[in-house]
Formats: sequence, C-alpha cells, structure tokens
Amino acid sequence: MSAPELDHLSAESGQRGYAYMPVPGGVCIDVAGDPAPKGNWTPVTRRSKKTGRAVTKLIPQSEREVFWSELVAIGARAARQHMRSAGHLGQGPLFEGLPLRIHIDFRIARPKSHYTAKGALKASAPMFPDSKPDGDKLDRAVWDALKKGQIIDDDCRFVRWSGEKNYVGAGHDGARITVTRLI
Repeated sequence: MSAPELDHLSAESGQRGYAYMPVPGGVCIDVAGDPAPKGNWTPVTRRSKKTGRAVTKLIPQSEREVFWSELVAIGARAARQHMRSAGHLGQGPLFEGLPLRIHIDFRIARPKSHYTAKGALKASAPMFPDSKPDGDKLDRAVWDALKKGQIIDDDCRFVRWSGEKNYVGAGHDGARITVTRLI
C-alpha cells in the first residue's frame, strides 16, 4: 500500500501523526512516532479529599509510553470515525465480539551510533533491531491503545498475531497496524 492510498496524513512523510484506510475485513492504521513499549506502572496511594479514604492510582513510569499510546489511540479513533461516516458500523467498537488477526510492522529509528561522522551506515551496524524494546511489550502498548481508540472491545479478541521490527532512517519511525476479522 503506497502513501497516496492512505487517508488524512502520510505517516511515512516523517511527520508525527497517523494515516488509515479500510482493508478487506478490517482496517490499516499507520502511526508516525517513536514506538514505545508497555512498561511498568507505579502505584501511588493518596487520601481522597472528599471521602478521606485511601485511593490508589497507577502511574506509567514512561512518558514515551503515554505519548505513543495516545498517538495510536488518536489514529484508531480517526479510522473508526471514518468507517462510521461511511456507514460501516454503529456506536460500539469497530470489532466487537469477533476473533481477530493483527499484524504490526514497527519502524525503529536507527541510533546515531550506527552512522559514521559523514552520515554513512557503519559496516558494523546491525541489520535488525534485535535489542530493546521487546516486541511483546511494543505489541501490548498498541493493543491497549486500540481498545482505548475503540477499534476493539477487548484485546483478548486477538487470536492470531504477528509483527516485526525494522530499522528506518530518522523521522520515519512508527508502526503500521492491520486488524482484520477472522470470520
């Protein structure tokens, strides 16, 4: 799928944002940004001013995770709204109560240390991003954001999933997320 086929904004242009398009049996969302893994959350307990009872909130330890999840959720909501305006769905999540397949292609920006002073790729630079962030934690962050963006009703609906991490040049990082129903 080429960039002109995507609606709204070409995420491949290096801008931060999203693009989306319907695909047979589903939707494809392209999000431009720095993919962040689902990390640990810290419980913070405080007394409620109204009741005086202890209230515990979970606070994410990574601001990158919050920003990335919000980018994915915004792209998901825009795709859902587009599908709704085209008459494809009602009020609930795009995929509700259905077994689903998801494929995510993560684009990870190469670190500066992979380049020479003249900007050429070093011979010693790895071909694939086989280091952190972990693929399963990247997946979890996207799955939760798709629920927040009302593409899915619950991430337990994903019964088939696949993905990959690839290096890209600076400014072209992000993810292409394809969700399709199995039946």
